[in-house]
Amino acid sequence: CPSIEQHYDKLVGLSIARGFTNTVRELFGGPRGCSHTTALLQAMAPIAMQSTKSLECIEAERAGEPNPIIVRPPSESWKTLTNTCHVWADDGPRKAEVERGGVQTIPVDIRLQQLGRRPTT
Repeated sequence: CPSIEQHYDKLVGLSIARGFTNTVRELFGGPRGCSHTTALLQAMAPIAMQSTKSLECIEAERAGEPNPIIVRPPSESWKTLTNTCHVWADDGPRKAEVERGGVQTIPVDIRLQQLGRRPTT
């Protein structure tokens, strides 16, 4: 779709935080964009946002620093995840558990434990 490539310049400077998917749909939906590129953009933002926590932990480990998820207070550690999905909804199960001081594990670890498997370390 080279004829519409310049239209995607509108992405420059656009935040991938809350509202990105709707903005992409408004800017590039239907005849205003390429359906394939638009679908990829809409899938990209949540993945990028959710992966930032993992990257933070990896960078801290490489620098010999403590895991930021463990040393921060729960309300600070998971603040950026609030309302990003049903698990982290204001009334969601993980947010409530973490705010009560529960173990700060990722949902995959919890599911593995429920299945009687050990999470990988």
